Amino acid sequence: DLGAAQASRWNDNLFAITPPATDMGRVAAHNARIERGMGRAIVLHTPEIFGKSLAKAFIEGFKADRTGKVVASLALSPQKPDAWVSAAIETAIKNEADSLFVVGPGEVAAPLARALNSEPLKNTQAWFIDWAMYPTVLEAAGKAIQRVHWVNRPLPRGDFEDIFLSRYQAYPNFAAGAGYDSVLLAATAIQDGESMGPAHLAIAAGSASNLAGAFGTGSMVEHAGITYEDAAGYRAVEPTREPDSEAWIFSGY
Repeated sequence: DLGAAQASRWNDNLFAITPPATDMGRVAAHNARIERGMGRAIVLHTPEIFGKSLAKAFIEGFKADRTGKVVASLALSPQKPDAWVSAAIETAIKNEADSLFVVGPGEVAAPLARALNSEPLKNTQAWFIDWAMYPTVLEAAGKAIQRVHWVNRPLPRGDFEDIFLSRYQAYPNFAAGAGYDSVLLAATAIQDGESMGPAHLAIAAGSASNLAGAFGTGSMVEHAGITYEDAAGYRAVEPTREPDSEAWIFSGY
């Protein structure tokens, strides 16, 4: 796990299975601006490096095409959930914002999800990060659930999930899949490298593709100086109710 700080460019011998947490901002911005056509965003985030870094990544991504506008970016205390709701409503009214990116815990995400049903936010879509991916937030959204989106890493699936479940009688979490894919990447580099020398191993690892790992078939990609496996990267996920059930399912997850 690379953490939340903005990563500097790595040397050619370092690789990751997943990008740093800041990538959640970039993914949310792409989903909001490019895939959904949102044009005016509000960013609400916690004041420490985690919140600042994700907010920065979202803002840069949302404004990349020079037509998207971030009308406000506010640092707020997670201890004061009401302040987050007030900021979202007041800023949306003043700026006719159509999208909201939230970097905060479930305690602030739940009231914000509920506020999407209010008149000032009735046409606003919201993006939350993995920090707030809880059933309480889903329930709070109510009728606005179609306008609520999350950004998270994928869970292991396919043969890896089946074998893990059979062996341990439990579903694998992300860390289990990341550990498996780390070993797979190392083995692939050893097998495909011209020699066991560090330079050849690094070339083989960085160019690896068709890796049939825990998250599906992936390849190593480079973005913002970090080389990581695309199949394990963050993605936008959509929550919906399972038919005739109280369970939630997440498309894209």
